[in-house]
Amino acid sequence: MPIKRQSIPPSLYQYLVIECRGVCSLCHENIISNIHHIVPAAEGGPSKYENLIPLCASCHSKVHKTSIGRQRLRLEKTRWTRQCVDILSHHLLNATDAEHRKKQLLMAFDVLENIKEFEGFQSRLEEQLRHDTLFTNFFRVVRHDICKRVDASGNCEGSETQVFSPFVPFTGRHFYRCADYGVSSKTVAFEVKTRMRGRSIGATTSLLQDEPCKKIYKVAFELPIPAKRLVEMELSYFWPKAWRLREDRYTYDVLAWAEKVNYEMIFSRSVQVKRVSTSFIDIFKREWPDIGTSRITRNGFQWTGARLPMFSCIVIKYEANVAA
Repeated sequence: MPIKRQSIPPSLYQYLVIECRGVCSLCHENIISNIHHIVPAAEGGPSKYENLIPLCASCHSKVHKTSIGRQRLRLEKTRWTRQCVDILSHHLLNATDAEHRKKQLLMAFDVLENIKEFEGFQSRLEEQLRHDTLFTNFFRVVRHDICKRVDASGNCEGSETQVFSPFVPFTGRHFYRCADYGVSSKTVAFEVKTRMRGRSIGATTSLLQDEPCKKIYKVAFELPIPAKRLVEMELSYFWPKAWRLREDRYTYDVLAWAEKVNYEMIFSRSVQVKRVSTSFIDIFKREWPDIGTSRITRNGFQWTGARLPMFSCIVIKYEANVAA
């Protein structure tokens, strides 16, 4: 039976399958063949994450023939997705080095090769795993709030709050800052504050790569971050003349998973945004339009995305009128 995903957004469909490693949320044995609406679409059930559960053909038939309650379906889905995170963490925690971790990560998603819609997943994943620094930024983002303020000259001042949970213990992260305008590192400010369990933990920042249009910073924590521990980071940065006022784009990369991302642009009074568009590029490099929710505000625009799957990216573009 083919996978049914009539009105399910492509990014959400991909997330649901990858989140549970391609395995049925009820029996935990067979591969997925259907994305089931817990509250049927015929009864007004939405194609949203909370109302969808991945099932194999046998369990999908059983759900329709028996009286498996909606509450139980939601509970089983939650239990299984949490187990999948634990399984992935277990694979990675027991890997002794980066190469071993890459093999374990591939093993964790072997079943996706048996799902027609995910043919080629392994080769795409291997391509992503070639990056040596992958595991320095491989974690689940619980929430990420991004705010950028741009003045009449295009100078960009940014602030971010990110809550994340690592899959393996780590002591540092890499941050990439890019712009179309090349500047000296002396004119770019970058600061990080970190908290764990509400208490501040020390962090030092160093510049790993200094190119005119690209800076890579390394943040080293004074205390190692345990696996699956929630960490909150506050970032602030400044890049002179980083932004085009009439039109520009922002790319948000997702390495593991991002539960919720809020992105806000605030311009000076001379800029009036007239159009915002978003697109989602999945691990297969397919592009899907209109992902997430965006709205134009009096001073700029806002975008919110939820359930962004592994190894994908979001591209946000805008067009604006600029007063002379």
